[in-house]
Amino acid sequence: MIPILLAALFIAGQAAQAEPAESSAKLEAAPRRAPSPCPNCSIPEWLNPGMIGRRDYPREALRARQQGWVRFRVTVTRQGRATHCVVVESSGSAALDRATCTLVTARARFNPARDAGGAPMEADFWSTVTWWV
Repeated sequence: MIPILLAALFIAGQAAQAEPAESSAKLEAAPRRAPSPCPNCSIPEWLNPGMIGRRDYPREALRARQQGWVRFRVTVTRQGRATHCVVVESSGSAALDRATCTLVTARARFNPARDAGGAPMEADFWSTVTWWV
């Protein structure tokens, strides 16, 4: 019998839920944004927080029933892409840590931070993805 997977990604108090699937896991992310680099600058806004889905749970971690949260930091470019992912706090599972950074840098899209004049600028963005079976 294959357990049911529930995937949910929670960002800034809002939830985007994925439909049930064949395996069991749940993902959450809660952003902890970096302070603005200047007093009148904006910070990056994550546009697609639901981009991690049920099929993204690493098979090796699922088989081993590994779970935990991964705190990460990315640099958001002026074009709104995530680069330079760093695991700030590990889940204890190399597979979950690796999957988090791989998925975020490949799929995450942002409204970039803006300087006081409204021009896009690079800025850091922190968040947490929680994986559990």
